[in-house]
Amino acid sequence: AAAAAAAAAAAAAIAAENGRGRGRGRGGRKRKERDSQRAPRQPSAYNLFMKDEVARLKLANESMSHKDAFKEAARNWGTASANPQKKFELGEPGFPGLPEPAEPAEPAEPAEPAE
Repeated sequence: AAAAAAAAAAAAAIAAENGRGRGRGRGGRKRKERDSQRAPRQPSAYNLFMKDEVARLKLANESMSHKDAFKEAARNWGTASANPQKKFELGEPGFPGLPEPAEPAEPAEPAEPAE
């Protein structure tokens, strides 16, 4: 059993030298190298909103933890005007609301009984 463990450790060391670490399996996906000259991606509307909203919430309540402020800001994102997938609130201008109920049809004239 000790010999098998030593052989496995030696195989792992050789694999590590060849750039094949554990967990990749056979010919797993290699990571792309990052271009160090690449400009960082522009922040999304969500990123910008969260940054401002967390700061606003912490100023309003300094004892609030970052975790709680982030949770509240994420909840606020659902109805934020900056959100392109905004969920409207009832009574808010622009709320699509429920479809109007159809007008009841006029009662048909009762057919005269055939004699």
